[in-house]
Amino acid sequence: SVFGNVDSYGEKVVPGAFVESLARHKREGSNVLMLWQHNPDQPIGVWEDLAEDAKGLWGKGRFLLDIQRAREVHTLAKAKAIGGLSIGYREVETEPDGQTRLLKKLDLYEISPVTFPANRRARIESVKSERMEEFATRLRDGDPMPIKEFEDILREAGVPKSMAVQ
Repeated sequence: SVFGNVDSYGEKVVPGAFVESLARHKREGSNVLMLWQHNPDQPIGVWEDLAEDAKGLWGKGRFLLDIQRAREVHTLAKAKAIGGLSIGYREVETEPDGQTRLLKKLDLYEISPVTFPANRRARIESVKSERMEEFATRLRDGDPMPIKEFEDILREAGVPKSMAVQ
């Protein structure tokens, strides 16, 4: 979600709109969901870090690649065949502003990769390769990886061979 940008519904999210909701999620140990196209029957990942910055709502998420749909969406996002993001929320406080509605306080439920985002500036900025995702998961789980496999992942990520090899 990008602050100050009027979306296709004539709404504009203002700075601070997510602060209380993000704090509540943290306090309660609940999660903002990652769904495919807002479909509650298709969870595809997890949001590992969410915060407001000067631009808007920033997030770092991870596709759950054991799920078929998540692998498909990962492939689409990596190829830039899709790249939009869209938020699912409950309005807590809004205010009319001429032809625009200001969204001042929102209860954030989910963030979805989508084909057509309402806010065209809400974008996926980068996608790790599936091998990098697998590597990150294995690291997180304490699963050792053979050196050669790690070198291959580094090379795929663009690290020069002289730096990637042991």
